[in-house]
Amino acid sequence: MLRIDYKDLLKLETEIENFSHKHNISAENILELIKKQRVPTTIFNDKLSPLETIVKYLKEEQKKTLTEISKILNKKVSIIWLAYNNSKKKYPQRLQETHGIYDIPLDKLYSKKLSLLERICVYLKDHYSLNYHKIGLLLKRDERTIWTAYNRAKKRT
Repeated sequence: MLRIDYKDLLKLETEIENFSHKHNISAENILELIKKQRVPTTIFNDKLSPLETIVKYLKEEQKKTLTEISKILNKKVSIIWLAYNNSKKKYPQRLQETHGIYDIPLDKLYSKKLSLLERICVYLKDHYSLNYHKIGLLLKRDERTIWTAYNRAKKRT
């Protein structure tokens, strides 16, 4: 369970207030900007691949262009276009984004060496110290798939 020290929260509150005054932006807008730099794990489902899920989320919820998404994910625009079109066919409704404690920063999705699933598994395991079972539940994948992706990534890095 996530434990946050009260002193750390007060420090964070002060930093947000200082940033807010310095840049003349509300605390709510700061939080919205931070949110746009992250992908919630609650969007994953068993109908879409991780690539299709993230592309759909970035396009529909964060209103990013396919070119922007291709730069974030280090993929060709044609691959991003294909993933988005496939996601619309397989899952035409909007992704169900709910509040969760495990988010993935967009900059952690970029890699020249690793697949998207490998990048996500490495981040969730190393950053949050989650076990394979928990990561599998979050991503709606079998824990053996998560184990394979994580161990393959560790061999490549």
